Amino acid sequence: MTDISRWLGDFAGALDRKDIPAATALFHEPGYWRDLVAFTWNLRTEESRAAIREMVAARAALLRPRGFRLV
Repeated sequence: MTDISRWLGDFAGALDRKDIPAATALFHEPGYWRDLVAFTWNLRTEESRAAIREMVAARAALLRPRGFRLV
């Protein structure tokens, strides 16, 4: 298993458990999330672990993201 596969599995697992702190702890500080209509339906960049946590917490419950895969 590659590092990115492991990271993606950990991220997906945290979201499945609704464990937002665990999901956002996977990002280094300063962390960046470039959202290309995945969570926000908008093109935006979150620029810190706190900003990522806020966005994921606000959107994950509504979207219930799952089925992540590398392509």
